[in-house]
Parts: sequence; C-alpha cells; structure tokens
Amino acid sequence: MIVEPEGPEDAKIVVIADAPGADEDKIGRPFVGAAGAMLFNEFLGRAGIKRRECLVMYVYWEKPPYGNEFETIPDPTYYYEDNWEWINRHPRIVILAVGEHALQFVSQFTFTGITKYRGSVLRTEGVPCAYVSMIHPKEVFKNYSWKILCRMDAKRAKLVLDQPGISDLKRKIITLSSESGKFQGSKLDAFTSLMEHIEDYQNAHAL
Repeated sequence: MIVEPEGPEDAKIVVIADAPGADEDKIGRPFVGAAGAMLFNEFLGRAGIKRRECLVMYVYWEKPPYGNEFETIPDPTYYYEDNWEWINRHPRIVILAVGEHALQFVSQFTFTGITKYRGSVLRTEGVPCAYVSMIHPKEVFKNYSWKILCRMDAKRAKLVLDQPGISDLKRKIITLSSESGKFQGSKLDAFTSLMEHIEDYQNAHAL
C-alpha cells in the first residue's frame, strides 16, 4: 500500500523517515505503530511538538519488499521528486530527518552517518530550511541508551522551530577523557569540570 504524506500541507515542521513498516502498510497512514508512538509521544511530544502540527512523510512511500529493510527497495529514489514537491509547496522552518536514509535524502547525500550527524542543526544548498536528524525509534528499541539522544534531538528541532534564525549548530561532545587532558590527567578535576557542563547539556543540540 502507498502511504502518502499526512498532516497540514503548510506545516512549519516536516517529519520524514525511511519507509513504512507493517502497521503503516496495513492501515495506510505514517507512523501508526510502536515506532510512531515512541517518536510522537516519547520524543516530539515531550519536546512540545504535536503530531497535528507536523507534515509526516516517508522517503519511500511503500513498505520494503523484504521485511523492513530499506536496502531491498529496487529504486529508493522513486518518490524523491514527489517528496520535494510536497516539501516545497509551503515555507518550512525545520525538517526532522528520522533515520539514516532520511538524512541522506534531506541532505542530498551531503551528510551520511546518522550517529555522527544526529542532533546537529544542518543546512544544505537547495534545501529550503534547516534540518535536524534523529536516530530512528525502531533502532532505539534495540539500544535504549539512544533514547536520551533522541529526546535531545527533538528538543533541538523544537528550538529551531521556535527560533528560525538560529545559526548553524554542530554537535558538542564532552567526555571524561577530553576533560582529563585539560587537568594533566587529574580524574577528580576532570570529573568536576564534566559535572559543570550538565546545565549546558540540558540546552545542547547533542550529547
């Protein structure tokens, strides 16, 4: 079944993922399964973004022929033109790219590697607005440590939505090891310094 975009055509935020799963294929609506519940309730909802405010769509509008493996799609670019036609119908403030293939599509393959670029506020020539990428919720079910990252990425998308003129933000990664280098290997001082960054982390675009 073809799962077409859903939501207000003039939405300021576009949420795009890779392809429908079994639940979406059966019902004909995007993100109606467990991954959708996690995305809109656990992540976006907590950040203050309501589903009814979003234009929700997929890079490929049909369920992959074998399981949910995007790589099994014969021509994953088949709906590219349709997607950009939908996106460009109205001015947008931010696009949330959910998953690796959505990041590749939105960035026009400028950026690849969802764990590397998730959480950054990115811009690419030819893309009408800023975009933020997030690890797909289906991957969070396999690795729950990524849940906090997705919550932060949703907050970053909300920040861009509320402050459209925000400058490009790249990820800031602070570790105990990196802090130790500032204090000649003193773990106590490094740990103290790391704790002082907690407040910054609350408002950071990535952990």
